Amino acid sequence: MVLGIIGVVALNALAAEASFQARELEAAISDLTLEHDDLVAEVASLEAPDRVRLVAGAQLGLLEPEQPGFLTLHPEQLAPPEPKPMVVLSPEGHILGIDRPAPGGDATILAAPTTAGDPADDAEAGN
Repeated sequence: MVLGIIGVVALNALAAEASFQARELEAAISDLTLEHDDLVAEVASLEAPDRVRLVAGAQLGLLEPEQPGFLTLHPEQLAPPEPKPMVVLSPEGHILGIDRPAPGGDATILAAPTTAGDPADDAEAGN
């Protein structure tokens, strides 16, 4: 009987503690929700076009154009991008050369360094 009473008292204490923690968490959620709402309002005011225009002129020295200009780009007038060279590596990680597209568009190895005098490389190559 005494154990039953102790058990009931312990359960009530745990329930009261859990209820207290739940109230604390709900208060924290409410505070964070208010803070979030304040931050959303601040972002909206900072992004306002009038404020952006003011900062651009006063702090950055930018001016609004008297008459906006527009560029029309036609894809056929644009030069294709220059291909970039790539380093060619062996499976062991040794540099074999530089792979660059040739004028006709084919890839060509322009340089292939050798490791003359290194016995480990000679053994790998079967020499």
